[in-house]
Amino acid sequence: MLSDEERAELLCWAGGAVAPRLVERARIVLACADGKPNTRVAAECKVTADTVRKWRSRFAARRMAGLADQPRPGRRKAELVFGDDERAQLMRLARSCSGSSPAPAARSASPASWGRRRPRT
Repeated sequence: MLSDEERAELLCWAGGAVAPRLVERARIVLACADGKPNTRVAAECKVTADTVRKWRSRFAARRMAGLADQPRPGRRKAELVFGDDERAQLMRLARSCSGSSPAPAARSASPASWGRRRPRT
């Protein structure tokens, strides 16, 4: 059973006012609230019955908060953050390399030699 506020917010979400994954979840919950079985909701929303079951149960347990993404398991990706000194050093390095010749790997083979085998020594 949805409250009037929940229904209004889900209808807003389903209309595309949020990220596509939240639009899908809102449409699933609205269809479930109309009393449709999981398999029918899955067919209408073009998702699996397991997906419908997941969002129906999360909504039942946590209401609107249950539709938000949960943190992913495992170690978070490290953020690359430079201080002012490091940023200045990188800029100096980039400027000093801008006029130099290509890296050794880029010079090692020309397109004309691609596909040719090197003799073994």
